[in-house]
Amino acid sequence: MNSIMKKLVAVAVIALVANSAVAAADSYLYWMVSPSVYNYLDSSSVEYTYATVRLAGEGNEDTYLSWYNQGSDTAVDTRLPYVDGVGTYALYWGSDSVAYNVGSTFLFELWSEGGDVVGFANATPGASYFVNGTSATGGSPYVLTGVVPEPTSGLLMLFGLAGLALRRRKMA
Repeated sequence: MNSIMKKLVAVAVIALVANSAVAAADSYLYWMVSPSVYNYLDSSSVEYTYATVRLAGEGNEDTYLSWYNQGSDTAVDTRLPYVDGVGTYALYWGSDSVAYNVGSTFLFELWSEGGDVVGFANATPGASYFVNGTSATGGSPYVLTGVVPEPTSGLLMLFGLAGLALRRRKMA
C-alpha cells in the first residue's frame, strides 16, 4: 500500500509539472500601451521609445516576455517600439521560459532612446487579460495608460542631502 501511494504521488507531481510547462507555452498576456501615457505623480505626458514587460519579482530581472503579432506563434522582439501617430494596438506577450498565471504580477517598463527607464508600472491583470494563443479574439487587452517615473540621480542626491541636513540639525 505504501509503494502504491508513492507511485500515485510521483505520477501526480509529473502530471502537475507537465501541465504547468504546457500552460507556460500556450498562455499569453494580452495588453497594449496607450500612445498618451501619463506620469502618475504630476499627470504630465511621458515620452518613451519602446516598452517592455516581464514577470515582477526577484530573479526575473533579465527575463523579458516577447511580443507576438496576432495570429503568429513566432516571437518578434522583447522591446515594443513606440510609433508616433499610431493609435493603441494590442499585442500578445509570452515566454516559453517563464511560468506565469492569472495571479502573476507583471512589471511594465517604458524606456528612453538612451536606454534609461522613464516610467514603470506593476500590474496584476485579471483572467480576461490572458488568452491561450495569439489568434484568440475573446480576451480584452490590459491597457497601460500611466506609469511612475524613474527618479533621477539629481533628485536622489537632493533627498540624501536633505536627510543629512535634518540629521545634522537634530544633533546640534
